[in-house]
Amino acid sequence: MAILSVSFHATSEKIEDWKVYLQGSVMPWAKNFCGEKRVLLSEIETEVVAEGKNYNLLLFFDNATLRNHFFDEKIALLIKDITATFGNEVMVFPSKLNQI
Repeated sequence: MAILSVSFHATSEKIEDWKVYLQGSVMPWAKNFCGEKRVLLSEIETEVVAEGKNYNLLLFFDNATLRNHFFDEKIALLIKDITATFGNEVMVFPSKLNQI
């Protein structure tokens, strides 16, 4: 199993719009590629961030080859769409998680 973590930071001004976008666009998009049971969306609870809110999307793949293909081919499209919609109000941080 291989995991891709995509963290998002939304500024305070865009949190409500971002929640709608997450449920209406990002989740259906992720489930389309990975399947219903291979996607986990979380709100990150932390005291470190005082302004805005962080969210995380975990995508589970059968192997690293599939994850790397998705990372190389699809994540850039997601980031482009988010940037076009939210500008600098939502930041995206994709990370490949490797078991140690």
